[in-house]
Amino acid sequence: MAAVAVITSTAAGAGAQAPAAASASTESPSAPESEAPARRWFAHLNVGVPVYTTVSSWTNPSGGNVASQSFTPADRFALVELIGAGYWVHPHIRLNLSLQFAETLTSQPANAAKPSGPQTLTGLTFMSAIAWAAFTGGPFFVGVGPMSGPRWMGNSATHWVYGDIGIFSCLGVALALPSDFAVALAVQLPVTFNPAVNFAVVPAVSLSRRF
Repeated sequence: MAAVAVITSTAAGAGAQAPAAASASTESPSAPESEAPARRWFAHLNVGVPVYTTVSSWTNPSGGNVASQSFTPADRFALVELIGAGYWVHPHIRLNLSLQFAETLTSQPANAAKPSGPQTLTGLTFMSAIAWAAFTGGPFFVGVGPMSGPRWMGNSATHWVYGDIGIFSCLGVALALPSDFAVALAVQLPVTFNPAVNFAVVPAVSLSRRF
């Protein structure tokens, strides 16, 4: 399951994944737009839940063809976390480096026709590094960047690890809090390509602080 996750905001350094998280701004929405925040460094932590995931068909190393599928939390419940840091390079632009972790907490039969057979994978199913830029305007933000890391595919009987690559994107809104903190709500939209096209919609919340 992809995740993405990260969140970002003009209020603080939210990431996005999250994106999960897929998503991270540190600027107060009331800060003058002619200057970057006095404290340009920020750190963020995001947590999200994929509400929709779709995976294209793919062929495993044993030569088996796996059909495309889509699922929601009712089928498989997952969490996506994003932790990272970044730096404001412009009043409306910040650069972020984040780590994303996606864990699937529940499973279902890998083959619906054989409910007593192997189950879908649980535990850590995706991990990635994301280098991305966030663009802000008032409390709103949008972010995009490349992502890459290991993905576990298969089932409880047989699984493989792939080096996955993709694109992380997110959009959301942030609210400045006292003591240079900020909270943000975002939707992360990560898509990866190996060994299958994996796309997820991940609403997420983040907490960030500038330094």
